[in-house]
Amino acid sequence: MFFVCKRRFFTLLEILVALTILALGAALTSLKINDFYQQERSAAQVRQFMNDMAMAQELMLILDADVQMYLEIDPHTKQLCYWMDVEKPLGVEFNRLVHTIENKQQCSGIDTIAWDGNSKERLKLDFIIGKMTQGLLTLNQGEKKIDITLIGYPSPIIKGERSISLIEKIKHSQLLYPAAVYEELYEKNGIIDIQKPI
Repeated sequence: MFFVCKRRFFTLLEILVALTILALGAALTSLKINDFYQQERSAAQVRQFMNDMAMAQELMLILDADVQMYLEIDPHTKQLCYWMDVEKPLGVEFNRLVHTIENKQQCSGIDTIAWDGNSKERLKLDFIIGKMTQGLLTLNQGEKKIDITLIGYPSPIIKGERSISLIEKIKHSQLLYPAAVYEELYEKNGIIDIQKPI
């Protein structure tokens, strides 16, 4: 007695349905990956922007020079671009790092900026010893807001909205600079008990 096995083949309709499901899955995955990539790219550019602000403050100290950082919403791309203007000539080692008006840095995803709650098309931040710009900078990525607090020299630039007292400002400065720097600045304000960094 022999058993005959009939081999079942896929119909054209079943193959088309399977291919359609695979194509939909690939398209959805591609959209999610693209969305994730755009978010990561924007986050990286914001981190780079904050690093460049910190570098402006460091250039102020290293070169003993006034540094201005300009921010504007580019009228063509509708995205934030920024650059620095340094009072003294930069050496070769800094030329590659500093974005000047000739090589503006683009920060895609940031479509509006605000200073202390007021919307701005263009903004200048001063990094000058004793006259550093202080306040709240807000970068808007559509509905998402990124707040950056500029406390003033010699304190670091902080991500997030913060109001900070003079004593807290001194504690922050102790994280960055030696005691002599902030003693010279703050003892003029009548603060006697300045804690030394550990």
